[in-house]
Amino acid sequence: MENESKVDEGEESTEGASELDMEKRRMESECGPSTSRSKRYRSKLSEFISSNRGQQQPAEDVILVDVYEKAEDAQYLIRKPTGIVFDDLTSLHRCEWDPNYIEHPGRFQAIMDRLKVADVLDRCKRLSYTFPSNEDLLEVHTQEMIDKLRAISLSKEEEWEDQAACYDSVYFNESTFTSSMIAAGCAISLVDAVCNGEVQNGMAIVRPPGHHAMSDNFCGFCNFNNVAIAAKYALGKKLANKILIVDIDVHHGQATQQTFYNSNNVLYFSIHRYEHGAFWPNLRESNFDYIGEGAGKGYNINFPLNAHGLDDSSYMAIVLQILLPVAYEFNPDLIIVSAGYDACLGCPEVITFL
Repeated sequence: MENESKVDEGEESTEGASELDMEKRRMESECGPSTSRSKRYRSKLSEFISSNRGQQQPAEDVILVDVYEKAEDAQYLIRKPTGIVFDDLTSLHRCEWDPNYIEHPGRFQAIMDRLKVADVLDRCKRLSYTFPSNEDLLEVHTQEMIDKLRAISLSKEEEWEDQAACYDSVYFNESTFTSSMIAAGCAISLVDAVCNGEVQNGMAIVRPPGHHAMSDNFCGFCNFNNVAIAAKYALGKKLANKILIVDIDVHHGQATQQTFYNSNNVLYFSIHRYEHGAFWPNLRESNFDYIGEGAGKGYNINFPLNAHGLDDSSYMAIVLQILLPVAYEFNPDLIIVSAGYDACLGCPEVITFL
């Protein structure tokens, strides 16, 4: 009669199994199916490895990684809609004395046109917004700066250009203050909707932009720092404890960096053109070695781009090898993307970069 090798249902063959494999199976059987099984299993396996190596080190010093550990606490994800918030009134903010100014209403319209062609608008949930409160603005900006922007918008048209000349790359008209309030309000509205579970994610299509707007100074087309205001709102309302801000604008968002430079609740990650400081805003603080101070040390990450001819693969390498590992470790409650599109092919500044 031929020899037969049988394995009963629920059992596994030990033929050819190593001592470690057999020990793993024994411990799996002992640990049982409870929710704490994975931790007990790793503890027993750690002790077994340590003893068989003849090591004197404590079992907990043996590093084991269970890639399925987080699955023990997995929850079903109910997909919610994507939110979108905007207001056509922001197109009224324009440079009255230079129709060819690089920051103009056409930027907003180009995005809207593309969303319509791609049939995105009808598939998103349109969100409403309100103006930010003065207290919301004061979380980032001084009262003097807020009052100044309001006063400039109410001033005479012939004064706007002279007022703008006092700052770096800004312009004003009668709609500037209202448009700036709309932009900040839309950012707050989107953050509120995401954090409260109304939407899964979303996009605030706003102008003027914000990441160059400092606490007491207008700069780089920016009046109010929309992203910083929204992040401060989320922290203040206890909607999030940890926030990751990813800035993909071709310019460094020095004002957003300054706002959270001493904070460990907000991690600021910026990918920007630098050219060893030759590219605007031409600041030493835009370099890689500015990593935060005090409690915020290590929570400010700059990735300055110095080489020409960079393409999608360069950005993907940064995202996959640097940004994603950082994001997983930080484990934020909320991610805000400061989405400037001047790093995209077709922008005049990118043409000179390539």
